[in-house]
Amino acid sequence: MLQLIDRKNRVFLYFVILILLSSINNKNFLNDKRSFLLINNINVTGLSNEENIKVAKSLSSFLNKNIFFINKEDIKKFY
Repeated sequence: MLQLIDRKNRVFLYFVILILLSSINNKNFLNDKRSFLLINNINVTGLSNEENIKVAKSLSSFLNKNIFFINKEDIKKFY
């Protein structure tokens, strides 16, 4: 009976260590995940310089927004 209790304690200890280590390491992952899907810059090519600047300024409202939360209708307004 003593061996069974010792084994339960050991399994419990390993489980606690696993949870502790995995939760500490995931904090950095969550911070990186938030900034991963944000639009950082918009490059426009294929037009004249004046038109490239004009299009880039009109699309600058989408900077620092999540890619998946931008509506298609909002993007179509700038065509």
